[in-house]
Amino acid sequence: MNEIENQPNLHTELEQKVVSIDAAGVHTQDKDGKMHVYEADTIIVAVGLAPLKDEVEAFRELAPQVSIVGDCNKAAQMNEAILAGYFAGYNLQRL
Repeated sequence: MNEIENQPNLHTELEQKVVSIDAAGVHTQDKDGKMHVYEADTIIVAVGLAPLKDEVEAFRELAPQVSIVGDCNKAAQMNEAILAGYFAGYNLQRL
């Protein structure tokens, strides 16, 4: 495991579809159709390889702050996406 994966307050889920986000948390559906609810005060969504501007804009009304990074902003090299994600995360602590 890397340093990020060892953080006690970070939870990573793969192959899940976000169904909704509300006061109870993030509601998802996994690839087998099972529903899950994750409590969260910060949500990071990482999807795709090409910018999907319409999908990104749909998140703007769901949270007080939305940071668009990586391929959600523009298709780029991995190091550019990582750097953008780092600064987005760093800026969260300044809220």
